[in-house]
Amino acid sequence: MSAMILNIASNVLGLGNAATPFGIRAMQELDRLNPVKGTATNAMVLFLAINTAGLAIIPTSVVALRAASGSKDPAGIVFTTWFASAAATHRRDPGGEAPRAGFRATGRRILTAP
Repeated sequence: MSAMILNIASNVLGLGNAATPFGIRAMQELDRLNPVKGTATNAMVLFLAINTAGLAIIPTSVVALRAASGSKDPAGIVFTTWFASAAATHRRDPGGEAPRAGFRATGRRILTAP
């Protein structure tokens, strides 16, 4: 659980490279709880989806790259990043049903679409 929290906190702060080891450790911890080793559980798929959405409150990596490149306004990307993060994280379902993951674990060594 601590690796998951550290991974999500690192991603929210925009520290993508620092989040990677925590994400790997979190997946290893989730796999340790998995009764069928090597098969993605719903918790593992959800954790991956949260990481893929890439919500970043402070995009420090991008700001640092822009500053190193000599940008006059390295933090000028912050509001655009917030908008893109919100759009990637939010999912609207016009049918009113709860959102479902694109793939689900089947208990076997393959993933199938719902």
